[in-house]
Amino acid sequence: MTRRDAGRPSPTDATKAAETSRLSEGGASLHCRVVPWDSDTFGFAVAEIQDIDIVADADAGRLFAAFDMWCAEREVRLVSCRLDHVRLREAMALEARGFRFVEMVYSPQLHSLA
Repeated sequence: MTRRDAGRPSPTDATKAAETSRLSEGGASLHCRVVPWDSDTFGFAVAEIQDIDIVADADAGRLFAAFDMWCAEREVRLVSCRLDHVRLREAMALEARGFRFVEMVYSPQLHSLA
């Protein structure tokens, strides 16, 4: 059980009606949402970037400034994002903003034994 500040709503109260937000700035966009399950588990607001698209000449800084504001408005303290391994531009932009690679899903396949 975690201790909460008196008079402050629990993460569950703040995130029950959470919807996906779409942010678009400078030729880049992302979809994000507060994740109620993780927020309840950690005892503070947790968000996920569900999709991110940064085109070659996009100003990702503007997008991340908007995302920082979005997080601040919701008191988000932890953000996660899953990317396909071919999304190098997005991975590099996220790492430049402090995200760190933590896992990889490897799915080997064996097509034929003959």
